Amino acid sequence: MPKKNFASPWKTVAQNWEKYYTPPGRPSPEDCKIYKQYIKRALNGKSGRALVLGMTPEIRNALHAFPVEVTCIDINLEMILAMNKFVSKSEKDILVRGSWVENPLADNHYDIVLGDLTWANIPKQQWGKFHQTLVRILKAGGHYIHRIDVI
Repeated sequence: MPKKNFASPWKTVAQNWEKYYTPPGRPSPEDCKIYKQYIKRALNGKSGRALVLGMTPEIRNALHAFPVEVTCIDINLEMILAMNKFVSKSEKDILVRGSWVENPLADNHYDIVLGDLTWANIPKQQWGKFHQTLVRILKAGGHYIHRIDVI
């Protein structure tokens, strides 16, 4: 698939994020409260490192309430750049262009990995490898916090 065809839909998503995308397509304020509860529990009063799968601004903004180093990974450069405008402290985030399944991220590095509707963006045949990657990059005792929407 040509790069332009892959990037274009996500650029449109970013351009229309606040205007047209509503829950459950993006986290609601209540979802963000739940994310924060799980983040607080996972950190247990300590600082740490968090990885966001994708550029979901609501998750990134929730993380900025905690003493964490935030890294975000997404394969689409258009999405990375476009979603920053919705993040209050985006200049603090480490942004990585790469795949959630196969990536250069360090082993045993993250205390928390967060995502929103991530499974829907990974082909089913890659779910096993995706979960192996999560195990590889999470520290022992780390947490994978995500939201799914089932219809």
